[in-house]
Formats: sequence, structure tokens, C-alpha cells
Amino acid sequence: FDLQYTEDGTPVLSHDKPDGGGYATLAEAFAFLAEHPGVRANVDVKSTLYLEKLPPLAEEAGVTEQLFMTGVKESDVAAVKEKCPGIPYYLNAGVGEGDDLAALADKTVALGAIGLNVYWHDASTELIRVFHKRGLPVSVWTVDDAADIMEMALIGADNITTLRPDIACSVVING
Repeated sequence: FDLQYTEDGTPVLSHDKPDGGGYATLAEAFAFLAEHPGVRANVDVKSTLYLEKLPPLAEEAGVTEQLFMTGVKESDVAAVKEKCPGIPYYLNAGVGEGDDLAALADKTVALGAIGLNVYWHDASTELIRVFHKRGLPVSVWTVDDAADIMEMALIGADNITTLRPDIACSVVING
């Protein structure tokens, strides 16, 4: 779920800042999630402004244990820890060629993240190997092509964010 807020602070599902009505609310999404207890949900934090509204909504719906967050940049970590204690999060970070992957894994742990969330083009077998060696999962975003989804699965990505779940399900089911 991409998480944004309306002008009055209502949490809604939207990639961009909402400009009017018609958005599903986070409360509605959590009610749906509550009906599917075996499903985990990725809440992609687009802003931390009203993030403190997330835990009470999750608790009310009984879905707190089903949640994890992505979209959490290093500059967001303090707000996430303060406003959403107990909800695990992946650190969003860019990875460039020649970056010290072990140092990035150490930073991820030091910041209290459960794993790393990277743009899928930045993911590699070596990145995933280094993170898995430290017990850290790697999440990739936004992978929409069948061949690319398959590639991410084959190199060991633990979570694949996509705008095309129909394609992702087909790849997973049909291999």
C-alpha cells in the first residue's frame, strides 16, 4: 500500500499526494487485510507527517503483525521508530556500482531495519548474498515485467513490489 494523507491527515492509499476524494483509506485496506490473516502487507511510507495514525488503525483492525514498512529513508528512521514502534521496516537506499555492500548491511542493522529495499535495477546476486549472510532480507521495487520478476526471484529477492500482481502471480505459479 502506498501511504499518503489527505489535507485533514486521513491516511489513504495513493502514490502521489492526494488531490481530492476517491481514494481508499488505510482503514479500509486494513479491514480487507483482516479478512486475509495469512497475507502480509507492505506499507510504503511516502510521508511521515501523520504516520502516528498508522498503529492505532492497525491495532483496531488486528493486522499489526501482518505489516511491514518500506519507503523508509535514513532521514525517516527516527520518525518511524517514534511513531510506529513495533512495526518492522526495510531501509530504502540506493546502491551504486562499487558501493561497500557490507557497510550498507551494517548500516541497515545499526538503523534498526529488518532488511533493505532497493530499486530492482540496483539488486544483484552479490547484494542479496551479502545481506542474506547477515540474515537480512532484500526487497525490490517496482518490477512489472515477467522476465524481470523472474530474474528478481531467481537471484533471491525476498519481496517484490509490483504494479502488475497478475503478472507476478503468473510467474510465481507457472515459473
